[in-house]
Amino acid sequence: MTGRLSVVFDGVGIRDGGGVRLLELLVEHLPACRPQWHWAFFMLPETANSLDLGHASRKVEVFGVTGAGWLSRARWLTRGLGKVVRQRHADVVLSFANLPPTCSAAPVVIFLQQMKALQKPSSSRPGERLRLLLIRGYLRASFRFVARIVVQSTHMKVLLDKFLPGAARRTVVIPSPAASVASGGAGGHVLSVLADAGRPCVAYISLPRSHKNHLVLVRAFAHLRRSIPTASLLLTVPRPGKGDAVTASIHAAARDLGVADGIIWLGSITASEVAAVYGTVELAVFPSISESFGLPLAEALMQGCPVAASDLPFAHEILGDAGSYFDPADPVAMAGTMAVLLGDPPLLAEKRTASLARAHRFAPETAAEQLCAVLEDAAAGGRL
Repeated sequence: MTGRLSVVFDGVGIRDGGGVRLLELLVEHLPACRPQWHWAFFMLPETANSLDLGHASRKVEVFGVTGAGWLSRARWLTRGLGKVVRQRHADVVLSFANLPPTCSAAPVVIFLQQMKALQKPSSSRPGERLRLLLIRGYLRASFRFVARIVVQSTHMKVLLDKFLPGAARRTVVIPSPAASVASGGAGGHVLSVLADAGRPCVAYISLPRSHKNHLVLVRAFAHLRRSIPTASLLLTVPRPGKGDAVTASIHAAARDLGVADGIIWLGSITASEVAAVYGTVELAVFPSISESFGLPLAEALMQGCPVAASDLPFAHEILGDAGSYFDPADPVAMAGTMAVLLGDPPLLAEKRTASLARAHRFAPETAAEQLCAVLEDAAAGGRL
């Protein structure tokens, strides 16, 4: 079975943020790891159209599948994906978008990214609570069809075993890969913004979501500016007047605290631009309160960028001694950790060295080899 596998990769449902960056890396590095295999990648049309497939061989195919909305996604998982597997005589399926098909003619490996699905819903919004409850119910019902489960951290494996007792025996931890050198140059706009930014510059690469903790970070930045008035904060948050309610609340907090003039509202950026940011700023900050993995942390390590992060298991697992930590609920503590680092150039240099020394753990080639080994194992052994 290990000679020439036919793999169906389901990425339908991945639409933004770290999920897309990870998807792009896997599309590039999985076929490079097993060039003799046949790879069929299925994903949303907008994601498929954005991929650079100049590296791809004739054994790599990418298909766009319309999957917007729950109804379309349900049809794909219950009918469309299974039909594709049968038509292609696939040897194994990699469900990258969190949810496996309800039936499959080939063994299924699920790459579980959503830690939220493993925890009891805490959102106060009825629609979000219902969505998470449906995901949890679907996972409980469909896990019996899954041969192997891939999670991104030991913390996730522990949560999964609590959510589904016994799942640990077929679960493998593979840290998410991060690009060490971006393909192509960063956009001129991003470089010019970084050149004009106040120094020192602190960057938070994250979509504006409630659990990403932007509001506490803005309050911490207000404290930081009292000790370092020239400091600036770069956020991948849309400019004022754009975005959703979470974005609007971040802008309102910045105005109320009088620090909007020191914040760079960069909006969405590409993987090469992420690398440019981490290669230029003095410090990355990551105050998120809940993560399945925390891809920006690994991306920062790959660029040798010092990181101040939440004192939580996911951050410690990625950063280790290379990170500096704070209570994500305490803006004063957050500001204090950033100020200590920014005020101590030798300490920053030490953290840069430690970051680069740890970066090899997240090399795309390493993750691709580990994931291909899981696919081979599943194809050879079937369901456990």
